[in-house]
Amino acid sequence: MRMNLPSDLHIIQFKSDGSLRSCHHPAHQYICGSDSINLGHDPSAKRSTIGPTDSMGSFGSSLLQSIRSKLPQWIDDLGIGSANAQNLKEPITSYSKFIRGSFRPYSPNKHSDSIFFLVKLTSKIGDLIDPLALGFVRVGKRNLFLENQGQLINIPECFSILDFYLTQQRQGFGYLLISNALKNQSISINRCAFDRPTQAMISFLSKHFNLNEPQRQHNHFVIYKQFFETDNHS
Repeated sequence: MRMNLPSDLHIIQFKSDGSLRSCHHPAHQYICGSDSINLGHDPSAKRSTIGPTDSMGSFGSSLLQSIRSKLPQWIDDLGIGSANAQNLKEPITSYSKFIRGSFRPYSPNKHSDSIFFLVKLTSKIGDLIDPLALGFVRVGKRNLFLENQGQLINIPECFSILDFYLTQQRQGFGYLLISNALKNQSISINRCAFDRPTQAMISFLSKHFNLNEPQRQHNHFVIYKQFFETDNHS
């Protein structure tokens, strides 16, 4: 399934090491993995354009600076929205937790996660473009113990969808985000574990990815029967 989007919509990957990457195709059939730009955390680092030139024009450098400046607020706001949707007392995802690579301060366990944003570029007065994040999906690898046919099996680097939230529903954005994130990571959704998925997420996975009969685990993750049908968990 391919989705064509207007030129003002982009998918951008932000990693916990500070690197930023656009995921696009010049024809606006969004395929992750093209046009990498590593900005790190150095504001003086070299910047280049992202996205097709017909939608970005000559605004590459200033747009990248704008996106970088908005990343902390995007992550915090979308994390809060996700937590509210899941009735959690505190967000799973915040900028500070994401950058330090752990949920709790001083934790010895550090993770290298990625957040994929769906970003809309809105023209303003003059040459200004205002980027707006419409949603995000956070992915990463976790050391999980998962039950299969009564046995507890350790998956040391289990690819997991850790957080997911959209400000706008029913426009195909969710499928776009998740399918592109998985394509970028070269992994099938059958091999994913899902952290605390809501009932809406369960229904979404059934509708768009034909994942049915969720298997809820003791650690709040959910997998599907296809998970252990691959050759990658032996």
